[in-house]
Amino acid sequence: MDPPGLIDMNYFILILKLILIINFTFLAIFDWRKFRLPDILQLTALIIITLIYILSTTDWRVVLIGMLTGLVIGLLIYYLSSIFYRQQAFGIGDVKLLAVLGYLSGIQNFLYVLVGGTLTATIYALVGVVIGRWKFFMYCSDSIYYLLKILAFFQ
Repeated sequence: MDPPGLIDMNYFILILKLILIINFTFLAIFDWRKFRLPDILQLTALIIITLIYILSTTDWRVVLIGMLTGLVIGLLIYYLSSIFYRQQAFGIGDVKLLAVLGYLSGIQNFLYVLVGGTLTATIYALVGVVIGRWKFFMYCSDSIYYLLKILAFFQ
């Protein structure tokens, strides 16, 4: 028999995860429409993820290493694209988002989702170039990346 209050806590965690999905959906919409990732939405995601981790048993070292990995990979992409392409492929908002996604998934899942999102975005970009609708497919690749991240969190 479950101790009293345990079921309520699981429902609360589920509600937090649903709020997190809505938050990531708004992030995707803002990125699609404005090419900006608002800090308030990223901070909200960070707070919700922290609440989920506090309420559930989790190894904080794995989570924090995932956040640092996301931050380092994001900064590398940010600075290397500025050097090699003389333009930014990533903004600082994208770097912060990668840190939040790394915090959400931990090191193991973050690397899988990063590779999966990159491959999906590449396929969409190639299809977009072939049929001549590049901008539409460029927007869709970001949305698919966020969707993959959310789905990986619930596994």
